[in-house]
Amino acid sequence: MGCGFRSKIEHNPEGNVPVIQPKDITNSGLLQVNDINRVKMPTIKPGQVLTKGDVLLTSRGKFASTVYAGKFKENYVAAGSLLVLTVKAKIPILPEYLSLYFNSAKGKLELNRLTECTTIPYLNRSNLEQMDIPIPPLEKQENLVALERIKQRYAQLTHRKVDLLNNVLNHQLI
Repeated sequence: MGCGFRSKIEHNPEGNVPVIQPKDITNSGLLQVNDINRVKMPTIKPGQVLTKGDVLLTSRGKFASTVYAGKFKENYVAAGSLLVLTVKAKIPILPEYLSLYFNSAKGKLELNRLTECTTIPYLNRSNLEQMDIPIPPLEKQENLVALERIKQRYAQLTHRKVDLLNNVLNHQLI
């Protein structure tokens, strides 16, 4: 589980620690760091700090996953409503593949099957441990991850193209 806070995470511009929350992970698995809340934490335990390759999975409501890339100079922590999975070296699985599986239709179906039924669907660690994840050979995982990156880039370019066309239309209508 991510780091538990006693109250709602309020943004503190003078905060020493950025906190990744479920709102920062898109349904397609992208981490949006533009709007990350910061908090003041007097001490950070080593186990609370995210490391490169950690898989972050939302545990309530919508289920989405991303891989923490570790590209930041600061120590980031995950909020308590995120499950943090660290892939061990002895398991031949890419963190990116694991995240891709969780975000896939099949993965979401499996996650929904394992949820606790409350007002807001909830996934706990013991339920997640029951999940059977198909693990293809490493080469196939790499190919699937590469295909997902191409798909995401295509979506970005398509969105940009639509924005440009809208700008042209809006300019012509004036």
